[in-house]
Amino acid sequence: MIGMDWTKAEEAREYVDVEDALKRIRGNTKIFKTLLKSFLANDYMAPILNDLEAGDLDAAAKSVHTLKGVSANLSFMKLNALMLSMEKDLKAGTRCEDKAQELKPIMDKTKDYVNRLIECI
Repeated sequence: MIGMDWTKAEEAREYVDVEDALKRIRGNTKIFKTLLKSFLANDYMAPILNDLEAGDLDAAAKSVHTLKGVSANLSFMKLNALMLSMEKDLKAGTRCEDKAQELKPIMDKTKDYVNRLIECI
């Protein structure tokens, strides 16, 4: 059971669609909480930014692909949309620096909501 009614918190749902995520794991909040904690324990952003800075678009695309999968499975909506767009650009050979600048604020806000969500579970 989740303490806060996340389905009615519009901004929260833009970042973490709890209802959608729970459908994926058949409502198992214990597993969901474990997955959320695992997300927080990993630094998915640094490899992307480091690879882009080094000009290694192939490595950046692989790192983006990883975060795209994680964000899709956990229903991190804004983060997933950004990763989809960045992956498309990187595969086309575009550095997508403008989108890379969006990553930190979106990641920070997603992590903020994840931390608040963990407290509610």
